[in-house]
Amino acid sequence: QILPQLQQEQLNPKVEISGLFNQKTGLVKSEVNLTDQDLFSTYFSSVANIEYANNTIVSDIFIESPYKLKANVQYDTRDSVFEINALWEQLFWPVEDWQTISYNEEGIINDSHVITGEFVSSDEGKLHIKGNAGQYSISTQIKTVFETIGSSFTLKGQGSANQFEIVDSNIKSSIGNLQTTGNVSWGEKIQWDANLTSAKLNLETFGFTQSDIGLGVKVTGNYLDKAVNLNAKISDVNGSLGKESLSGYGNIVLNQDLSKTNIKTNVELN
Repeated sequence: QILPQLQQEQLNPKVEISGLFNQKTGLVKSEVNLTDQDLFSTYFSSVANIEYANNTIVSDIFIESPYKLKANVQYDTRDSVFEINALWEQLFWPVEDWQTISYNEEGIINDSHVITGEFVSSDEGKLHIKGNAGQYSISTQIKTVFETIGSSFTLKGQGSANQFEIVDSNIKSSIGNLQTTGNVSWGEKIQWDANLTSAKLNLETFGFTQSDIGLGVKVTGNYLDKAVNLNAKISDVNGSLGKESLSGYGNIVLNQDLSKTNIKTNVELN
């Protein structure tokens, strides 16, 4: 949950709505403007243009401050098919001068998890989603900075009401490259099955000696009633750590419930 700092809790949004209805053609047009001087501790401004005709709703959304984002949303009311295209030049989270407040299971605020200032930011990105609740596809390309580490992220996937398939996912950054494929499903329990391949992994960023490591891992697991079971099979480790060559394989098993956590590791490096 994100809340403004105490001195700025009072939000005073200004909403302006205008529009027209053409009885002959059935065309509905409207415009919604939302502004707030205090929201996000800075000036917030957004505009949404909405049209309805021929059983199709079309909306163009523009956010001008503090983000710079534009999106087009189309929805066919007959077939329940939607399509979303979004582009942005400036996104960040959390917003400066806001606090991320977390609550434990008893509903008590945990101050140790308060975060202020930018944590993740993106100066370029696009997102495309098309389909319906039962079958949809997603693709995205993002340039982002996460805790000062710059990276580019691409994702292609497809899903349904109870599962999502990662067809291809790539992260390229200053600490290495990571490619992922896999599936996640949800229902009575959440299950996942993913293949991760990394290359040119440099641990120097985290205080270790310079490295160039490749890694192949297959991760499977499930989550049910606050119990987690995870198996990470490391099929290949290769590359160099400092001046030493590196190769190996291994397996990591984690079983966790409300009463205990068990971790078993078996990793062999040469």
